[in-house]
Amino acid sequence: MTADLKVLEQVKSYLATLSPRLRAKLVSEIEAQRLKGSADVAQEVVLDLLRGVMRAESAQARQSGTPERAFSEPLEPFLVDEAGPRKLEGVIARQSLDALWRWLQREDAIGGALHKATEDANAALLAGDDERANGIMAGLRADIVPIIEAALADAADDPRREMKLAMQLDGQRGFDDLKDIMTVMRLEERINKVVARLPATIGDLDDDLIAKIVHRTRDVDGDLLYLLVPVYRRLAHPAHIIRILTEYENTDKGSRLVESRFAPCAEIVLTDVELAADRIAMHMGRPGEFDRLLEAIKRFYTLANGLGVAIELDDATGWLRRLTDQRKRASEILSAEVQTIPGSVRRAMRPRRRDGERGAASDDDVQDAEHAVRLMVALKPYRGELAVNELLGTVVGQVETFIEAANAAILHDIRKSSGAALEAARRDLEVAVRINAVVLGETYASLLKRSGDAAGPVPSRFDLYEDDEDGGEADAASAAA
Repeated sequence: MTADLKVLEQVKSYLATLSPRLRAKLVSEIEAQRLKGSADVAQEVVLDLLRGVMRAESAQARQSGTPERAFSEPLEPFLVDEAGPRKLEGVIARQSLDALWRWLQREDAIGGALHKATEDANAALLAGDDERANGIMAGLRADIVPIIEAALADAADDPRREMKLAMQLDGQRGFDDLKDIMTVMRLEERINKVVARLPATIGDLDDDLIAKIVHRTRDVDGDLLYLLVPVYRRLAHPAHIIRILTEYENTDKGSRLVESRFAPCAEIVLTDVELAADRIAMHMGRPGEFDRLLEAIKRFYTLANGLGVAIELDDATGWLRRLTDQRKRASEILSAEVQTIPGSVRRAMRPRRRDGERGAASDDDVQDAEHAVRLMVALKPYRGELAVNELLGTVVGQVETFIEAANAAILHDIRKSSGAALEAARRDLEVAVRINAVVLGETYASLLKRSGDAAGPVPSRFDLYEDDEDGGEADAASAAA
């Protein structure tokens, strides 16, 4: 760990020892400096660390069963862990809920009632009476709605009061989410009626379920999105929510669907497409978050394709523009990363110094190369859907050609070298085996290692198709795919 990382960990550990009240005060003070345009880099770093500590504590609380978790239960379908670049209707950043809780604790109108409700709910949870704890928190939410309504009305009349409220809610995002939080709390009873007796996971949104959902939302218009989001979160195949819209209108014509009272079905999917694009951007270039990156890519194209197939978007220009913009954005993010893949591989395999002598690749370079080729292989199934299709094909060809040439050069060096040069060649072989395992499969990498150990010839890809005990034939098919 570098000195800078050690310092950051020490600061984070210290922040974790502060009371929630002190952390909230520190966040508010830094946010005040940001609003004045006078916050420096150090304050921004401290703010990020503070919010990381708060999110970690919130996640722990959600796992352990606390009054706070009982309080936030109806809001869970609307919560996301990431705060994207812009506010989206029906999406609440989890950190905004944490900020709301701290703000309410300081409010004279509700702080005392919140403290008592928390104590009573905690006692109920300790006694194993979850139902009573949930009832206490439901009553608290009902009492909070008029408090939030009054605060928002007050802020609407005075920009300075809006700025103050935003500072108390840890920033503009907390303020922007406040209306959604209030709306969900206000509609809690209606939401419960809509999802009552629906499966926890809806594998098939069939005609009977659609009829039930339509019936239970028959007298709701402006707030319909908030009643449909909890249904959406239960779908095994989220894009299927579009079926409610198309079945209700009995058409897939976009021009008619945009005018439907169930148009929020499409809005929900488009919002989730944008959130998936946010996650692609956030996880890109971070090897430790590779699985989450792939999940975001898969969700993005599943939703985008599902929407495009279910609705004729040519005459729904608003929806088409939003979808096109997000596809372009995702492709640009992926293109920028794909372009770096050949360079990452070259830095890791047989790197050379400026004087022409071979130098050892750093551990970071090797890990970057492994991450790069894992992404390259993972994107292959999406080549037909990506605007980077041609670029990806070129990069795959470049990487495979370079790897084959590097493999041959490394084995040549092993056969012809001695002493320090031989040791360097064997280090290169270890790196090559790791890269080849990702690009060409474990069986080919094993053959390459055996060739290096025996100073033998470069293995051919055709060797993979031999039906041996190691299952090479199956690995070859996987590598070719």
